[in-house]
Amino acid sequence: MPVSERDDMIAVVSRHLALWSVKDDDLRLGEINDVYGEEIEVIAPTGLPLGPGRLGLHQHIGLLQKLLGDFTFELDGDVDTHHGWATYAWIQHPPYNGRTVTGREVIHVVDGQNRLSFHGDSRSRIP
Repeated sequence: MPVSERDDMIAVVSRHLALWSVKDDDLRLGEINDVYGEEIEVIAPTGLPLGPGRLGLHQHIGLLQKLLGDFTFELDGDVDTHHGWATYAWIQHPPYNGRTVTGREVIHVVDGQNRLSFHGDSRSRIP
């Protein structure tokens, strides 16, 4: 993969992780519209409702923020990329109920937008 394509993928991953902590609804929805394809499909083990597309993702993030309060996701290591796919580990800050929450994610980027996001079950890595 050309270096610039890898850099572009890492930029999408960074924006994807950052927008989960954006509190302002309008700002977050604007970021979602820019970062994600219109019919983004997100598969997450949270058990929370996750409607289709960008609006469903926006509502899902809002629910998580109400449950978890202030939190951020950070990369936990390198981003591996290959032909429009990226996989990486993440860590949530601060810890939830005193426990470190970590996980893995796979995303598929087409034309600079995230089209599929699969969050691995982080519960297996909670101490």
